[in-house]
Amino acid sequence: MNDVQLSSLIRDHASKHKATDRLRAELRTRAVLVDAARPGRDVTLHQQAGWSTWLQTFGGKWLAAWRYLAVGAGGGVMASVGIGFLVFHLQVGTLAGGDLVAAHVRAMRDGPLVQVVSTDQHTVKPWFQGKLDFAPPVVDLIDAGYALLGGRVEDFRGRPVAALAYSRDQHIINLFIEPDTATQPPKRDVVNGFNVLRWSDGVMRYALVGNIGVAEAEQFPKLWQTAWQSEQKQLPHSSLPVVSRPPPGSMQGGWLVNAKGITLYTYDHDLAGSGRSACVDSCAVRWPPYLAGNTDRPVGDWSLVLRDTGERQWAYRGRPTYTWPEDQEPGDKYGDNYKKIWHVVLARRGRK
Repeated sequence: MNDVQLSSLIRDHASKHKATDRLRAELRTRAVLVDAARPGRDVTLHQQAGWSTWLQTFGGKWLAAWRYLAVGAGGGVMASVGIGFLVFHLQVGTLAGGDLVAAHVRAMRDGPLVQVVSTDQHTVKPWFQGKLDFAPPVVDLIDAGYALLGGRVEDFRGRPVAALAYSRDQHIINLFIEPDTATQPPKRDVVNGFNVLRWSDGVMRYALVGNIGVAEAEQFPKLWQTAWQSEQKQLPHSSLPVVSRPPPGSMQGGWLVNAKGITLYTYDHDLAGSGRSACVDSCAVRWPPYLAGNTDRPVGDWSLVLRDTGERQWAYRGRPTYTWPEDQEPGDKYGDNYKKIWHVVLARRGRK
């Protein structure tokens, strides 16, 4: 069946129902994101006066999406939806709203979200050397609830910019950074359902993209600037002693143990470098996460994961670590290969 036949069938035989405002919004957003994920597109929502204008621009692509959204004829119901019309326009400036959202969606859907995986700002910042013609700031915001996942280089119309990925309450936030000598106060927009917040500090231009709440989005620039200014004041002339912290674990007996010598495990359902733990609720009761203290900081191969409870968990080489309650003494590893998804971390060979 071709597109013309499908349209005729829907028009002549499908029952018609008035779409709710929520359904209209969901369909508009889905259509925009399908196209926004294509490189070089900047998409915004506008209401236009004519159905024909929309058909000329989106007809073929929307029919393809409509096939996916439609309930089969056997189901007997098809919603006839009036949809706000969509048009393209290019915005001035490298960090344009539609480009930002498209990059955010692509990074989460297709990857890579990060090209350097680390919660340590002093690992991420030097990684950009030689990849950009500017030095982007990188700050640690874990105490404010934003866990640094790493960074990458994003290309906007031939201009490379820095992108930092943060995690907050299971939400991913992308922060894009490029040089700018102007000073602009934070301004928030909603682009395709995402909060986009942009500001400039006279040195860099920033753009945050994510589906976090309005209050959190508007709070972020202040948190960022405060942390960055504090670090800048301390680094050049700091008289504070450098505190050497021991790593939270080590290899003993050929596998990874915590500071007390108790065996640590990884979980197959955790994605390395994601900044998240898939072991929650009853899973976390049976497999206690290896938690960090409030003052602990990443060190070496050890990074931090922010759990949905607000607690911070140690991760080894990007993978969250756990203990097994039946391991009571150093050398015990009774949880190894449990259900073939829990493993000790072996020396040199990584995960068993």
